[in-house]
Amino acid sequence: MKPTRLLREDGAATPVIGVILMVAVTVVLAAVIGTFVLGIGSQVSGDTPKVSFGFVFDGGGDDFNPGNSNDSVTITHRGGDGLDREEITVNVGGENVETNGPCYDNDDWPEDIEAGDKGTIDESVCSSLEMESDDRVKVVWNDPDDEATAILGDDRVP
Repeated sequence: MKPTRLLREDGAATPVIGVILMVAVTVVLAAVIGTFVLGIGSQVSGDTPKVSFGFVFDGGGDDFNPGNSNDSVTITHRGGDGLDREEITVNVGGENVETNGPCYDNDDWPEDIEAGDKGTIDESVCSSLEMESDDRVKVVWNDPDDEATAILGDDRVP
């Protein structure tokens, strides 16, 4: 076989490229279908509320130390979508605190939480709660239609 003939023959390049493209398309389709079959696609929810929260911590005249029962955090809805109080949970240091439970001070969040509404979690009225420095405080939204959750806001106790 002459070397010049090898350089002119490119008939095999087209089928190889075609096979590579077919394999790539198959892999992408398998990934998309597998995502939804395994339920991973349902976790990507477009109906998660868009909201902003502010956190103000008060150590009760002392730092956030164990044993200090005067610690509190006031969480304020600063703007965005309105929320149903029943769909919200506040997590303090890994412990869930109900938004209308006994751990809230006098200014409980209303049933429909809108911009400007606030709730204060106060250790002095909640015997089961102990806020410490570096604890995370998270506002968690629980989707009423399924078991999905989303963290809408979080901050760290100073």
